[in-house]
Amino acid sequence: MNESGQLLIYDLIFGVIILLMIIILSMYIFEENSHYYMNMQDSEKPLDILNTLSDTPYEDGYLLEILSGELDNNNTNNDTLHFVNEIISSNTRYEYTFSDDSSEVILIDTRSSHYREVFTGRKIINKHVFVLKYYEK
Repeated sequence: MNESGQLLIYDLIFGVIILLMIIILSMYIFEENSHYYMNMQDSEKPLDILNTLSDTPYEDGYLLEILSGELDNNNTNNDTLHFVNEIISSNTRYEYTFSDDSSEVILIDTRSSHYREVFTGRKIINKHVFVLKYYEK
């Protein structure tokens, strides 16, 4: 303002710049929170898929129960693993590994050479710890 209290063009420009900075900062904060929320929703998916696998009827029981029995007998059926792979791949956009941590065996691995671990889910069935890990390039 000048001596007589009139609003100058510089004052208006300064006010617009401050207003734009506040708007941009608030948009940035809201965008960051929405990305975090989307990642939290994605992180629940490995456990959801493991629950789906444990509740899926297969032959005379449920899929992960049959697979744990096959692993106990060291007689893993490729049809069982193929069915597990179909269910997982149809429900995710990430590369993944499906393993049994109790016997330290990776059953299915779709990772490429460059990746980082994003989300992990664990499910215990008949003393076997099945782990589903998602990876991102």
